[in-house]
Amino acid sequence: MRSPDRVRVLDPGTDGVASLRNAGLDAALGTYVLVLDAGERLQRHACRNLWEAGTRTRADLVAGRWSRSTGEGSKEREPSWQQPLFARSRTVARFTEAPELAVRDALVTGFCVRRAALERHALRYDEDLTHSEVLFGPLVAAVVGRIALVRRRIVSGRAAPDAGRTSPGSSRRTGACAMCWRHRGWRNCARSGTSPSCWTISCPSCGRSPNGPSPRANASRRRRPGCCPTSSPSGSC
Repeated sequence: MRSPDRVRVLDPGTDGVASLRNAGLDAALGTYVLVLDAGERLQRHACRNLWEAGTRTRADLVAGRWSRSTGEGSKEREPSWQQPLFARSRTVARFTEAPELAVRDALVTGFCVRRAALERHALRYDEDLTHSEVLFGPLVAAVVGRIALVRRRIVSGRAAPDAGRTSPGSSRRTGACAMCWRHRGWRNCARSGTSPSCWTISCPSCGRSPNGPSPRANASRRRRPGCCPTSSPSGSC
């Protein structure tokens, strides 16, 4: 190893996936951070491709393709929806210009985030949620600035789909909107039942969206405490 002092092994004293990832984020010193799940493999030049795209575009979030096991031996394939999303390298000002980042599993792996942005928005994996990685990526995309998409594959070896988990856009249990998740009122949205439009339009509990008030928002609608950051103490948005 050329630079052994740049590799550290942490022992946070926990075996929870979210806790382990948060320990890594807390200890990170680089400009960008990247997280891999068990069994995942970085493709050749993956980090260089992400770094160069981030440096060139000054993006807070840089994402690329990934492939997963088909469950049939060593065979892998990329999800079909990745083709239009990563057809070419490009930069978007907000995640609403590429909504597939939120309503698909595009940001479960194969992306890196500027560490300063994580600290600025106090972004961490929720340790109370079993599959917090499903919402972490879309949450990051919703609150950071510029996003760079690279057409190259970054990660291979992702595990086959878990029948017990669904993506943010289709889950009634974990489909809270990014605004409510960010402000720790996500459980309220999740329990009231959200639709996929929550991610691209507004939160059904408060009528807000990460891109500002939704045209569908009802000013007289009541919300549960902790949901909307712009609401009054009385509970109305």
